[in-house]
Amino acid sequence: MLHRWARLGLAVYWPVLALGTHWPKLGHGKVGFADSGGDKPVHFACFVVLTLLMIFARLAGRSAGFVRSLTTGLVIAAVYAIVDEVTQGWLDREVSSMDIVANLVGVVATGVFVWLGRSGWKDPAGAAAKLAPPTVGR
Repeated sequence: MLHRWARLGLAVYWPVLALGTHWPKLGHGKVGFADSGGDKPVHFACFVVLTLLMIFARLAGRSAGFVRSLTTGLVIAAVYAIVDEVTQGWLDREVSSMDIVANLVGVVATGVFVWLGRSGWKDPAGAAAKLAPPTVGR
């Protein structure tokens, strides 16, 4: 059931994030906020939320196991983290390598925390069992 809510959240959040990062001359409310590097926590947080939604939406399929869902979510989020920043240059926005780093740190940190908290994951495909070392004959 969680994957349904995550998919709905992703369907709303991702386009809003894309619009917010590509809207020409979108202000942050403070003069020089982005120029001073103060927007890096915002980049980090935005990509933590996006990555969580991607992982729990089970973009690899509803029956995908934990490892496949995690990997798929992380790869898509990481690729988008780069694409999102690079395409901002097409719309008269500044492209920053440090923004890409902040985006990717958010993706990786989310992956680590989800991996560490995986004990509650319902795994219909049994991926965890498939990754377990084989037992020696009886």
